[in-house]
Amino acid sequence: MTEGKENKEKKQVKIPITRYNRYGIEDLYKFYKAKCKEAGIAPIKRLLYKRILRAYNKRLLDVLMTEEYEEDMGNRLGYLGLAVKKNSSTCRKVDYNNSKKLGFIVYHDNSKTMNQYFILYWNKDKVANDSYYQFRLSESNKKKLSRLVRENKIIATK
Repeated sequence: MTEGKENKEKKQVKIPITRYNRYGIEDLYKFYKAKCKEAGIAPIKRLLYKRILRAYNKRLLDVLMTEEYEEDMGNRLGYLGLAVKKNSSTCRKVDYNNSKKLGFIVYHDNSKTMNQYFILYWNKDKVANDSYYQFRLSESNKKKLSRLVRENKIIATK
């Protein structure tokens, strides 16, 4: 009987769940600095490195949104581009602001864009373990995309 209790106690051991790391500019700088050290090159300062990355990312998003361009990210990570999607009649987006004012559900009317919407997509055909990678637009970039759609300055690749 004591053996049965010991087996139950062993089965109840919980394994801690760890989340996957999220990497940002600081992690990229550490990697860059390590590569410079290996190559025997003096790295640039952290603030300059951040400015360069931010300027590149800003310009890349401008080009992706306003020109017919896809960015190949290299190292078998796929490419980024802007796509046009047709609104489905079964899956419509709720306009929460107007719904709250009127007291009943109101759906967004995309008549200005001929019932289409635009997304930045990441084609991850060649990426191993692609579910671990994400691409999210910041709020300011979402607003910028929305403004460009209203001004008819969007050119999509797909």
